[in-house]
Amino acid sequence: MKTKKILFTTSLTAIAVIALLFASCKKNSPATPATSTDDTQQQETSAQDQKNVQNESDGAVDDANTAMGTSVTVNGKAESALYTIITLCGATIDSSVISKGELSITYTGKNCAGTKLRSGNITISLPYDSIAAPGHKITRWRTPGCIMTLTFNQYKVTYLTGADSGKYLILNGSKTITNIKGTAPIDWILHPADSVITTIAGTLSITFDDGTVRSWQTNRTRTLTYTPGAAPVITAQLKGNGSAGGYNNLIFWGTDRANETFYTNVSVPVVATSACLFLPSSGVITQYATRALTITYGVDINGNSVTTGCAYGYKLNWTNAAGTAKQVIRRY
Repeated sequence: MKTKKILFTTSLTAIAVIALLFASCKKNSPATPATSTDDTQQQETSAQDQKNVQNESDGAVDDANTAMGTSVTVNGKAESALYTIITLCGATIDSSVISKGELSITYTGKNCAGTKLRSGNITISLPYDSIAAPGHKITRWRTPGCIMTLTFNQYKVTYLTGADSGKYLILNGSKTITNIKGTAPIDWILHPADSVITTIAGTLSITFDDGTVRSWQTNRTRTLTYTPGAAPVITAQLKGNGSAGGYNNLIFWGTDRANETFYTNVSVPVVATSACLFLPSSGVITQYATRALTITYGVDINGNSVTTGCAYGYKLNWTNAAGTAKQVIRRY
């Protein structure tokens, strides 16, 4: 009986030790993290990138129009000689190969509003036929249907004000700009009723401020109109032309920072004016990725559409992985 008692006691001790070890292992093992459904930051970043790439690529087109407006050689009308005083802020124009339909703009400082710091270079090329007769070698920009090639070379924009202050993006790649009517913004000085309609298509390599590099394609129509007066206003309207992935009316498609394939279409044309630094005053776009993100431009701090003055920002709506409807309002 004594032997049995010792064995029984030993068995109880062993069981107790094993139980303690098991409990200790459970205590020290990391808990399995719960799957997060809060993707707010990702959606905000996607909307911010969409806005900034769109604005900066369109701004470069405006600069190209300004540069070409100073030269009869590429612009195509003698009256443009009246406008040689036009300059770009924080940039210089190189016309050393203008005889072949090429100009370049090198950026070395702030934009005219002082809201951005720019560096890098863009090259503007018009169709050139080396064997054509003198005076006909270049297809001038004011020719209806003329196609300009705009090439970005480490074109960097750093934001100095607003919600994006301190952030930057770098554009490389090229796009073609087709002048549908054969008009240019410089014409407004003598012909203020003219509209400028261009289609813009191409592929851009984008480096974001976190070092991520992504490739985006674009295909859109941009219409500019001019309202003269004591404080003249330029209005830009944007529509999507692209088709990919089963979606239509696309302005951009590609891969976002989170490495998700996306398609962005325009359901309500995006409108922006020079009076508000071309920050959108209205328009609705939807970015289709893992979840659909609807971006409504031109709202006040409460998310209501603004009809007068400049907007506070833009509104984001989506449904997260848990099926919860989400809304965020971001300022420009």
